[in-house]
Amino acid sequence: MYLRETKGLSAVTVNKTMSAGNMVFDFLIKEKVISENPMNGVERFKVVSKKRDIPTVTEMKAHIEFNWD
Repeated sequence: MYLRETKGLSAVTVNKTMSAGNMVFDFLIKEKVISENPMNGVERFKVVSKKRDIPTVTEMKAHIEFNWD
């Protein structure tokens, strides 16, 4: 797909974009502008969840003591 392969967007971003487009088409069906949703049957990208660890006490102290100026 163009957004994923050419633009290099993440699977999550492309899936959100597809969902937004799907809502527009559903609205157009409701308003009788189109008769069917062209997004029907389009598969979403598989999203691999990243494991997130709990920060250590040392890491938390480093964040708290960081000079944000």
